[in-house]
Amino acid sequence: MILNYIRILHEPSTIYLERESMYSEPLITLLRSAFSRARKKRHEYVTVEHMLLILLYRSSVKEMLRACDADVYALRASLTIFIEKHVPTVPDGADKLDKLRCDDQKLIFNHTVYGVLYDIAVPTRSLQCVIQHAFFRALLTPKMEQVKEVELLLSIFTDKASHAVYFLHEQGVTRQQVDAYLRRE
Repeated sequence: MILNYIRILHEPSTIYLERESMYSEPLITLLRSAFSRARKKRHEYVTVEHMLLILLYRSSVKEMLRACDADVYALRASLTIFIEKHVPTVPDGADKLDKLRCDDQKLIFNHTVYGVLYDIAVPTRSLQCVIQHAFFRALLTPKMEQVKEVELLLSIFTDKASHAVYFLHEQGVTRQQVDAYLRRE
């Protein structure tokens, strides 16, 4: 699991990996942006849709989506509406709690995951799986030195039940198109 490669720290600006070069600075910034956006909106979870929304502001992803004849602005609008309607928010005062009790009694505020401090928003299992997929794909691809933003977009397609995938398909973007684009690079 990817968490074995990451030393969990309490400094929000630091990320240490066994293979530190696997995560590029833009990728770390992207993950921090997704967590930050979810925190600002007081969302309880950071989802694959949050990550896709942040990816849509990256030039490499926009270029790839335009090559697939996708309307980036319509995709952003659909994702924003979906996130605002369907991602639960944290009730007022919940951020003042020291701990959040879950079914397994193990979730605690102020953790650092993927080098990102989160005090309210918690990454969903789907988001973790997408990031893991991109990480392991980079590990297993001899020519790839770092996880790229477009690689994360490709990994989103592994979560077939995701609304992010639905919105990408709605714009005519398929996994095969993204994979073909990556091979051309």
